[in-house]
Order: sequence, then C-alpha cells, then structure tokens
Amino acid sequence: MPVIDYGNQVMPNLWVAFGAVAAVGLFLRATKEGPRPGYLVGLACAVGWVTLVRAPDGALLALPLLAAVVWVRAWRRPALATAVVGGLAAELTEWVIESYVRFGGVTQRLADSSVIEGGMRLTWNVGNALRSANGQART
Repeated sequence: MPVIDYGNQVMPNLWVAFGAVAAVGLFLRATKEGPRPGYLVGLACAVGWVTLVRAPDGALLALPLLAAVVWVRAWRRPALATAVVGGLAAELTEWVIESYVRFGGVTQRLADSSVIEGGMRLTWNVGNALRSANGQART
C-alpha cells in the first residue's frame, strides 16, 4: 500500500499515532477498570513514547487526557494524571536538555525544525492526504 510506504521507518506520524492510540486506550481502560499498575505504567510509557518521537505532539496528547481527568468527575483519579504527567515529563526533560546541548535552546530547535519542515503553521493538507490514499501524493 502506498500510504504506508514509510511505515517501517522511524517517520514520526505513524509512531505518534500508534503511541497516541495506546495512550488513549490505556487511559480509558484505567478509567473503566480502575487505575491498575499495568495500565498506569503503560499509559506513562505511551505518552512518553509519543513525546520522545515528537515532543510537541506529546504535549498535545497529554493536554486532553489531563483535561478529561479534571472535567469528568468519574475519571478524577490522581494516579491517571500522575501517569500522564510522568510520561510527558520524563521524555520532555530529555528533549529540553538535548535542545540546549545540540541546538542552542528550545526556541532555536523549534525554529530550525520550522525551516526544515517548510514552516510550522496550520495548513490545509486534505488534498495531499486524499491523493496519498489513492496512490502517491504529488506536491
């Protein structure tokens, strides 16, 4: 399938998606069946994995999970929030340290990434997504 040509490589989109699905699944299992240690460790690892692969996406994954812990009364369990924050913090700390060691700081790292990616901004990319679902995307 042309859509997953790069699936076996460490291309962030696929691995972020796998980690996000795992995190949400474990989060929901922990809300339904109780915050068992296996669910909490898995949740922390899944959020950490997404953050390791692409730090901003890890933060964007953690925010709605934490919001759900706050807003949904039945899900207000400190252990859930701790697992999400712990996974995020563990890998975000590494990302921030690496930013200063290799790139001159977080702002410079994000600026460099923006240049490489053609700019960090919201873009309408539905056309490319639809074309890639039907074969190779053309730019």
